[in-house]
Amino acid sequence: MELGASGACCQTLVEAEAMAAGGIKNILISNEVVGKGKLRRLASLAREAGVVLSVCVDSEGNLHDISRVMQEFRATVGILIDVNVGGSRCGVAPGGAVLDLAKLAIELPGVTFGGIHCYNGINQHIRKAVDRGAATAAVVEMTKQALEELTKAGIDCPLVTGGGTGTYVFEAGSEVFNEVQPGSYIFMDADYGRNFDAEGKPVSEFEQTLFVLATVISVTEGVRAVVDAGMKAVSPDSGPPLVRLGAVVSLGLTRVQKARVHCNQRGYFGV
Repeated sequence: MELGASGACCQTLVEAEAMAAGGIKNILISNEVVGKGKLRRLASLAREAGVVLSVCVDSEGNLHDISRVMQEFRATVGILIDVNVGGSRCGVAPGGAVLDLAKLAIELPGVTFGGIHCYNGINQHIRKAVDRGAATAAVVEMTKQALEELTKAGIDCPLVTGGGTGTYVFEAGSEVFNEVQPGSYIFMDADYGRNFDAEGKPVSEFEQTLFVLATVISVTEGVRAVVDAGMKAVSPDSGPPLVRLGAVVSLGLTRVQKARVHCNQRGYFGV
């Protein structure tokens, strides 16, 4: 934030509450929030002094629910229309549905139309830079379609936000997006480390800063070493964890020069 970030993105309401408690006041929940209990918490957060809060929506029903709860709390929240730009997760297709939701956000009390949210998480982990660029170009075209619908209706779109650690340079250079939302760069991970830059080298503009410290608890000489960090400590969703080369393990002063990590069917990691 001290280096110029305009605010923080969160995926969940509880993360947004934590950010506000930590002093960050411009917060985007880049996801949908549903259910009266959570919406009441959303309204309570929006009512806090100094907090500028926005949330994504992709349905008229959710938007009406948000409006009703905001009125109850005498609060206001910004609305970003969530656009499906290829990730096929949340979001409406670029076109008439974006316009309909934007019009509704303008009409309803307790909410303000803030812009569109055009994020594709899949693109972040495409390995080659040229392929990430091509995939992002498709996102930009779909984003333009959404903007054209709003422009034809005379609706100003203050914010066009999206992009992530893997593609933010492309969105930022598109002249369509005016905000990007990289987040993983703070810690990085083994999967992002498998991406390549424009020169075909492993990405290097950000370094990994978060590690899991584990202890070797069993050794089969020349075959494997088992550590006390399993699936609850390191998720295998994007492949097995990597061993940090040069790390000193607790077997005398042995240094790990080369290692491979595997996960057996019971979820135990071995080196």
